[in-house]
Amino acid sequence: MSFKSFVVHIQETDNADAEGWVKGRLKIIRRMGNCEEQMSSYQKRYLLRKLKRTQFVWLSCLAVMIGVLASLGAGAIRFLPRFLNEYVLGMISKLGIATYIGSLSLALFGLFVTALLLWWAKPKGIADVMIAGYIKEISMGKKDVVLNTVGSILSLFMGLPVGSVGPSVYFGAGVANQVAMRLRKSPMKTRTLLACGAAGSLAALFNAPIGGMIFAIEILLHRYSTQYFSLIIISSFSASLMSQWMFGRSSIFMVPEYTWSSVAEIPFFLLLGLLCGGYAFIHIKTLYGFEAIWKKFHLSKYPAMLISIFVAWGAAVYFPYIRFSGFEGIEKALLGQLSLASLLMLLVIFLLAHSMLISSGFFGGIFGPVLFGGAMLGGAYGVILHLFVPGLAPFPGLYALLGIAGAVASTCRAPLTAIVLLLEMTTDYSLVLPLMITSVVAFTLHNSLEEQSVFTAKLFQSRRYRRSIPL
Repeated sequence: MSFKSFVVHIQETDNADAEGWVKGRLKIIRRMGNCEEQMSSYQKRYLLRKLKRTQFVWLSCLAVMIGVLASLGAGAIRFLPRFLNEYVLGMISKLGIATYIGSLSLALFGLFVTALLLWWAKPKGIADVMIAGYIKEISMGKKDVVLNTVGSILSLFMGLPVGSVGPSVYFGAGVANQVAMRLRKSPMKTRTLLACGAAGSLAALFNAPIGGMIFAIEILLHRYSTQYFSLIIISSFSASLMSQWMFGRSSIFMVPEYTWSSVAEIPFFLLLGLLCGGYAFIHIKTLYGFEAIWKKFHLSKYPAMLISIFVAWGAAVYFPYIRFSGFEGIEKALLGQLSLASLLMLLVIFLLAHSMLISSGFFGGIFGPVLFGGAMLGGAYGVILHLFVPGLAPFPGLYALLGIAGAVASTCRAPLTAIVLLLEMTTDYSLVLPLMITSVVAFTLHNSLEEQSVFTAKLFQSRRYRRSIPL
């Protein structure tokens, strides 16, 4: 066999295993017997270098494609529900029907369609991306990806207090999983492409490519590998560029500029971290505690969904800031435009309504509600400080921002993601110290109270998942 035909044969063969692409190619060389003897050591090194570059270029193109598709999916989940909701309610109001009647009609219609979708697919989210990445036998089917995206858009269209980040991440990872399955990639490459899709979705939503990359590494991969690290960067930046080109440079919610006055505020940051760590524990217990409540009262899925939809509809009518993942309410808290009573009521009502909806079976994410809870808790804390020590806490909205970081760090067990994501959204690196203090303290306290994140708390009950995922 000639050297040229040998190169062609290697390029057309892709049996790389999880130990690495180069080792897989060396196995092929050894299996070819005499061809290895006919090639000099220089030719072998040249061949492997060339094929490694070819493989990286091919994977980089896949990462760009996955990032672009993840950005499109995240944009649809972000903008389509609000557009459809406003359009339909506008049409209903033109008929002379009261707005609250129209919103109730939408909620009941959405309940009926959601019940139909549940016959074919179960709600999925970030935890399911972790499962697909670490258990080879489980894949993210096309039906699950499509129906989960449709169901999540429907829940947001109804104005329910559910998250949009989780469905976006699931869509991006699902697209990546389908690409990896079609190309028969190895488990390591499949896991890396999943991380590319998840990073692209988060980067597109928050206009934070570095935050998306850290999110994928810290929450999904739980490890750092230089071999495919650059692919996640490529996908994240591609998604962010695509999102900026289509939807502008605005993030999913606006973050104003803040400064902290002096070192005397550091004790306040420490106390806020403790509050966020305690809130994370309550958030997780409440979210999964409603499942036990439904079972205690012997309520099946559909009666529980009916009760949940009426509670969520009533809450959304009187507290519209909880609609569409609550990002409008987060903006108000960051701007310091909500009173102490409003912040506390929104915190409690959103947590209860969201927990009822998710536990009863509605589609939607749980990452966005974590952001909302952190913003309301931090905002209320900032308002209290401003009332008693206005000189040391001149900007209550700053504590809403730090509350988001503390909630993400503790509830999701991702302190690095919380710090980098908010730094990238604020573009103000003078906030590094407050963000680090709040995030690390919140994470440390929650880690002492609960070893699981909001994503893995339910998975930990399964022995199969417990052994397969680094919880």
